[in-house]
Order: sequence, then structure tokens, then C-alpha cells
Amino acid sequence: MSRKDISWCYNFEIMPIDNPNELSERELEILKLVATGVSNKEIAQQLFISQNTVKVHIRNIFTKINAASRTEAAMYAVRIGFVETISPQIQVQDDGMKSEGQGLSTTGGKIPPLEFDQTSKRTGRRQLIRYLGISILVIAVVILGSIYLPKAIGQGNTSSPPTLTPQVQWYELAGPPTPRKGLAVVNYENVLYAIGGDTATEVSGIVEAYDPQTHLWATRALKPTPVSDIHAALIGGLIYIPGGRLSAGMPTDITEVYDPQLDQWTSGFPMPKALSAYSLVVYEGKMYVFGGWDGQQVTNSVYMFDPDNHTWVEISPMPTARSYSGAVLVGNKIYVVGGWDGKIALTVNEVFQPESSNPTSGWSQAPPLHYGRYGMGTVNIADIIFIIGGTTSNDDSTSIAFIPEETDWGQVENPIKTSWQFLGATNIGTRLYALGGIINNVLLDQMWSYKVLFSIVLPILPK
Repeated sequence: MSRKDISWCYNFEIMPIDNPNELSERELEILKLVATGVSNKEIAQQLFISQNTVKVHIRNIFTKINAASRTEAAMYAVRIGFVETISPQIQVQDDGMKSEGQGLSTTGGKIPPLEFDQTSKRTGRRQLIRYLGISILVIAVVILGSIYLPKAIGQGNTSSPPTLTPQVQWYELAGPPTPRKGLAVVNYENVLYAIGGDTATEVSGIVEAYDPQTHLWATRALKPTPVSDIHAALIGGLIYIPGGRLSAGMPTDITEVYDPQLDQWTSGFPMPKALSAYSLVVYEGKMYVFGGWDGQQVTNSVYMFDPDNHTWVEISPMPTARSYSGAVLVGNKIYVVGGWDGKIALTVNEVFQPESSNPTSGWSQAPPLHYGRYGMGTVNIADIIFIIGGTTSNDDSTSIAFIPEETDWGQVENPIKTSWQFLGATNIGTRLYALGGIINNVLLDQMWSYKVLFSIVLPILPK
């Protein structure tokens, strides 16, 4: 059944505000960032403070403005004029047909501006007031609320509450000088670092840095130990690369640490066991490593590294052993999605809570993938989990996205219309970057980016 949705599309702009609750200058800075949907980790990086300090400030902000969540804080920011909606636009979508405004296409086309019938200005003004009253609430939902992602073909429900659709607008950028797969990609001070991976001839220690302002790549100091099937952790201004697969094909327990300011590598504390093809998340200044391959089998082990006391600790294992999974932090929960168990691609989506009162458990289940997937790029933007590329059990190359408050996964168009495997991905704010990887046994020297925008879908109101 065909379905048409009218979607109001807004740009967001930070404006001068009144300060009725006497927030400090630092608290206003943090509230601004919370209102734009960035995580505590990104706030800490942008303001050069620790994540613990960010948490303290956010608690103080919540107390002063009487908010119980980031959503309420965002609504407060909207209410006092901290976030202004500008340039309202309209888009009509008809499922199964090409969108008139192209707002959900991968071409970045503009959506026609909203025009009112000049013969019914008063009616239009009244309706506009009603729309804006609803949209103020919906704007806050952009941060953490109910976000609708395009579901599988076949949904025909014509009546729905106000919803949001992420618009995917891909742009091809200057690709890395060295094509490779199995690399680590990390953002440090709005510069992307692509580290290690498999080139056409060898396992590499190449480090290349990309500046989005100049669109230029620069070669940095080589990683002393070339490795592939790795991830990177940014902690305290340093980039940690644990383990990885060596040129001989076996994993290593070596951890090496890169200082981007000095362009210098040092040796870190070795992992408890050699691992490659793991997934990795940083939470509260600690590094969590999930699963991977230990040279003999796929493992369900989980290790936490504390850089303050230089210790690795084995903690509650994953319910499902796997390698090449994707891990991402949303709030205070770590989602470990998909993976390879040595035989098949997995659909599992397991959630770990580092602050669980029971240190030997802390695991729960979340909605699984529709089909198995591994070797993908996994990124959190505004508490939306984006999974880009990967090897799938049904050869479907479509990328996907998930809102933790929702019960199902939605689809996101790829810039590449074929299976895209073992790529690197990260974000700078609400802009996602995906690069490298392999397609049809060909290594890529390309990079794509899109800025996650949102289309606000409102139900048609009665006259």
C-alpha cells in the first residue's frame, strides 16, 4: 500500500539566549552541545575536559533546569531560544515512488521551500502556529526521542504520530593515499587518522591523517608494529591500538600508543591475550575490547583497560562468541552488534552496561539485525547507531540504523551499490566518514561522508 508523508525539514542554529537559571558559561557551552546531540565523549574532546567533568556539569545543569534527561534538556534549550529552527521546508514522500523533493536521496538535492496559498493567509497562519507548537516538541526529539527509520517494504500504516527521518546525503571526498582494509579510523581534534590495515602487498603500519578543513591527507609516523583487523581508542589525547593481526597471520598482544601532537609512537601495556578482529569502545576513560580471534578460535572474552593504573582486567564475557562485530556506546550502554562466529554471520545485538551493579553480568539483549552481518563500520551519531557496509548473510549491501528506544532496524542508502567490507568509519559531530575497505576483492582508496540531517514527519491536522 502506498503511503504519503508530509515532512517538515529544519536546519538548526544556535542563538543567543536568556539565562533564567543562571547557568555558568561552561554549563551553557555544554548545554549547547547537548542540544545538538553530541555525546559526552565528544563534548569532552571539544572542550578539552574529562568525561567525568562533563558528567558533573550535566548533572548540575539538570538540577538547575529541573531536567531528568538529555531530551528534557534539549527541550529546555528550545524553549528559551537556545536552538532556533530556520528555513522550514516541505517534502512529500510516496512509498515506492521517487520523492519530489529528493530530501532522502543520496544526491543531496534541495527540498522546495514551503509556500502558503495567498488566498488563505489567516488559515495558513493558524495552521502554522499549530504546526510550530508540535514541531517545538519534535525538535527536541531529534536529540534522543522517537525517530522513524525507513523500515522494510510493506509497511502501509497511514496514521502515525510525529516522527523523524534521517536524510542521507553522501559526498565523495579525497580518499586516503594508501588503499587498505582492516584499518583503524579515529577522530582526534577534528582530524581523521587512518592507521594500519592490509594493503595490496602487506600488513601495514601506515598512518595517514585527513583534515576536513583543507581536504588534504598527510603521512604521519609509521606504527612500529604493522597490524590489521584493528580498532583505535582515543583516551586523554592519545590513540591506543591494541592487538591486531600480524603479517604472519597470527594475532598479537602488543599495544602501541600514538601521540598526535608529537607524531610519536610508544609501547603500551600488552593485552592479557593476543587478539585481532575484536570490537572496541571507550567509556569513562577506559577501553573495552569485545571478542575477536585469538589465533585458534573466536572468543567471547571482554577486557577492560584502565590507562590511569595501566591495568587490563577480564570482565563479564559476551553471551555470544564472535569476531568482526561492531561496538558502539549509546548513553551508558555498549551495543555489540553482529559478527562472525567462525561459521556464519550473526544477527545478535547484545548490550553491556559497564556500571551494572553485578560486575559478573551486565548483559542484555536488544533487537537483532534482520540478517547476519560482520566486518562493518559502526558509528553513533546523536544516539543513533549507524552500521555501514559489511559482509551480510544475504548479500544485501544496504546500510542500516537503529534507535535504542525503537524495536526495529531501518535502512540507510550506501554510496556504493555493492557489498563493502572491512572499511573504517568514524564521525566528527553529526558528520559520518567511511573510507577504505574492499569491494569485489579490490581495495578502495575512496572516502565518503554524509551529514546526518533530519526530516520531521507530522500528521496532517484537521482544519
